[in-house]
Amino acid sequence: MRIHLAYENIDTVLELVPTHRPQKRFHITPQGEKANYQRMIKFDSTLSDTHLLQEEDLGEKIKKADVDIDIELAGKKVHHTSRITVTEDLEPVYDYSIYDMLTLPDGTVKERPHMETIGNINISIPVRITDELEDPKDLMLEYVFRKSYYITHYDGVTYKFLYEIAEYLHQTKKFARVDTFNPETKKREPLILTDGGRKFPRAYLSGTVKGKKYRLVLFLSDQELKTMGGV
Repeated sequence: MRIHLAYENIDTVLELVPTHRPQKRFHITPQGEKANYQRMIKFDSTLSDTHLLQEEDLGEKIKKADVDIDIELAGKKVHHTSRITVTEDLEPVYDYSIYDMLTLPDGTVKERPHMETIGNINISIPVRITDELEDPKDLMLEYVFRKSYYITHYDGVTYKFLYEIAEYLHQTKKFARVDTFNPETKKREPLILTDGGRKFPRAYLSGTVKGKKYRLVLFLSDQELKTMGGV
């Protein structure tokens, strides 16, 4: 993933690398053989828990037949699947609207129409490292940081650019706020990593150096911590 980043009068396209990568695992049977996942049909939609609980005289039906297993379907291998949208009655839906569900600080849930997002970190207008510096201890008590990425160089020029930023943040012991700006309104906008991705209204950059080595980490937050009155 790339980010078009600007600091002072310099801007360039750099790489973002996740700080936490999923750990690879494999399974071994008691006999020492490798075991892999295989998609197989377990039951059809008429035997789902939601559907069965709506049936009348379910107890009698279970006594008369094993409704959990369809001999004709169960056990068949599935190689390719497609995800489709269905109603509560498991009927396919071809036209629908998407809504976001938001949990407010008081615990109530609010619904709003979903707005499709477009990535804005690697476009002609760069993401800017601002002059706003914050104490990292305060930030950790104010925001929930869901993602973090290393910012890395690809040649000597970008190395010098990033090293100087990391050295400055290391000396100040502060995090720098990172923002995108709407070219028309001149107002801040949330960072969006990819098309259809999550909005991150708050982004901060930390930097450390050790000898000729540097580390720049971009922290992304989409949730602010708030205390409820009387708690």
